Amino acid sequence: MGLVPSQRAGQMCAHSAGAVGAVDAADAMLVRLAELLRHALDRSGRQLVSLREEMAFLDRYLTLEQMRFGERLSVSREIAPEVLEAQVPNLILQPLVENAIKHGVEPLLVPGRIAIRAVESSPGRLRLEVQDNGKGLDPDRSPGLGVGTSNTLARLNQLYGSGAQFRLEAVPEGGVQAVVEMPLSR
Repeated sequence: MGLVPSQRAGQMCAHSAGAVGAVDAADAMLVRLAELLRHALDRSGRQLVSLREEMAFLDRYLTLEQMRFGERLSVSREIAPEVLEAQVPNLILQPLVENAIKHGVEPLLVPGRIAIRAVESSPGRLRLEVQDNGKGLDPDRSPGLGVGTSNTLARLNQLYGSGAQFRLEAVPEGGVQAVVEMPLSR
């Protein structure tokens, strides 16, 4: 038995409302993406930025990812206030967070978590960490470096030589932690 016209109209309104919601969400995402790109272009000529600026850019990026993942992604930040003005390589954290989402959160069937930390680890040293709660490193394989991590390592070497380190660590309770240590300069 088919739907009567009033039922069809109600069903069409419900579908249209869903489509309008999807269009509104897509519009909001496009606006956020434009802001992210504009912010990246504004900083494109600078090798170093303050950690505060880096976190502002990262917040824009994470807004997009949280729109995409919804309740499946939570992010925590533990940034020591005294390192907010520290100079860091421009866009140093974004590829690490992107990898944590792609390899850690995205494959999960349960909600994923990303933790971002920055602290003065010892006098004159800055430690940045990006941790996920994904499946972790494969114990049978050494962690390979993809494009994002390879670029991160190359940029650190170019700017700091042996004064900077980058490594991926298995997290005992599951997940991976990317660690960057570099000289602290304000």
